[in-house]
Amino acid sequence: STLSTWQHVAIWVPLTILMAIVLLQPVKGAVIGLQWAFYMHGFGGEEDLIAPHPEA
Repeated sequence: STLSTWQHVAIWVPLTILMAIVLLQPVKGAVIGLQWAFYMHGFGGEEDLIAPHPEA
């Protein structure tokens, strides 16, 4: 059966909002993880100094 326009709106608008909220935390975590992996620890204009290994 085909759905009318208002039925599509009633289904897809809440579903879209819900999925955006559900995916917000995992996507944010992935972005922060990538920034950490690529040493993008901030944008303050100062270089991050890599500390020497304690056993070196």
